[in-house]
Amino acid sequence: MKIFWWGLFLIHVAAGLYQIQAEGWRMADSQEYLTVAENVLEHQTCYSADMAGNVRMHHYSKRPPLYPFFLLLCQLLFGSPFFICLCQIGASMGSIWLAWKIWGLLRPQRPNKRLLLPFLLLYPAQWMYSQLIMTEIMFQFWVLSMAYLLLLIHLRQSYVHLWMYTAVLILSMLTKPVMYLFWVPHLILLVFWAIKWKKIYVLLPAFLPLLFVVGFSSWNQERTGHFHYSSIQNLSLLQYTTHNLLTQVYGADSALVLSDSIHYAVLDAEDYASGQQLLQTSCVGHISDHLFQYSLFHAKGMINFFLDPGRFDLYHFWGLMEPGEEPGFLAAFSKNGYQGMWQYLQKQAFFWLLLLLLIALMNGLKLLGLILVAWNRHLSWIQKFLLTVFILYIGTLTGTSGASRFAIPVFPLLLVCTALSIEQIKEWKKRLQSS
Repeated sequence: MKIFWWGLFLIHVAAGLYQIQAEGWRMADSQEYLTVAENVLEHQTCYSADMAGNVRMHHYSKRPPLYPFFLLLCQLLFGSPFFICLCQIGASMGSIWLAWKIWGLLRPQRPNKRLLLPFLLLYPAQWMYSQLIMTEIMFQFWVLSMAYLLLLIHLRQSYVHLWMYTAVLILSMLTKPVMYLFWVPHLILLVFWAIKWKKIYVLLPAFLPLLFVVGFSSWNQERTGHFHYSSIQNLSLLQYTTHNLLTQVYGADSALVLSDSIHYAVLDAEDYASGQQLLQTSCVGHISDHLFQYSLFHAKGMINFFLDPGRFDLYHFWGLMEPGEEPGFLAAFSKNGYQGMWQYLQKQAFFWLLLLLLIALMNGLKLLGLILVAWNRHLSWIQKFLLTVFILYIGTLTGTSGASRFAIPVFPLLLVCTALSIEQIKEWKKRLQSS
């Protein structure tokens, strides 16, 4: 057991030492988190761009405040990115430890952790992102904490754990905007438990995340004039979902013209609120006009969410990106689908091609493990739901933007699903041999 944890720790530290030497801990989004931290310190406002330039309203709500506050705290206390990485290494290992605890709650007689080593070793995003100024590892820790607490609540009907889980859910909302709609499954689940357990007080924390979302959106309305949780939603709706859909339907040139027409119309709107409403109406209109193509596009994006080997992440981490190079698989997929991705893959050097194929293979096995959980006879339906709800929620909402880094928060839960399914396959094999 000690060998497992020491080996995991040394992998993280080795990656951290490389990053200190390479000084590559920033990605494109990293600067915005750092800028929010600077603006909080200097101007007492959560704004993700330089305040000396023209004010752009979407920067007031683009990045939730928790991770920038964490960066600010590390800067004030330590003044070095090394301590940010050290904290994130702890969070990364903590997530794997929570996955081990979840496995134990579901299957007390779990086998040796060595069963999971190939999946850990062939998922470099886990230890790479712990060395980057990005929210993924912090968010992953919140997701694993919520899954673990939900299983404890199910087993023990613990009111204390219920409040702890609700608090962590709000922390996750303050880390990643994708979680703001989770108040819906949260409310449904707690109403179900209140009825089943005949405990009306369970409903008290049931409405707290909804109240938080309304309050946070109202705060953004005070600053921007538009009631919304995060501007990243509409930015993604136009720049990724709608533009990539139009690219598949009409081709790259026509898609660019249509996307630009929406963008300029939004800029010409009389205020930020009316511009965002126009953006939503225009994008939803295009999606409605091509609903069948969008459904296929969304489904393919969800498959990419699970299978993408993370070529962009690997190349960035090891300093292999060429200046001005496109992100890779996502751009190739939006233009030519899976054929474009395969053509793009063939252009890579042999070592990286082999590594990417191995990572994709392991990702495929994790997806298979997730699917087979549905037939696991050792788990009740509620245990299956609590184990997979975060995976399915994030995978669905990520949608057409499905890429490797968006799956990082649920990677440890996929590990648990894979381990449980391996056990199930072994049992099926024994039955076949004995019959």
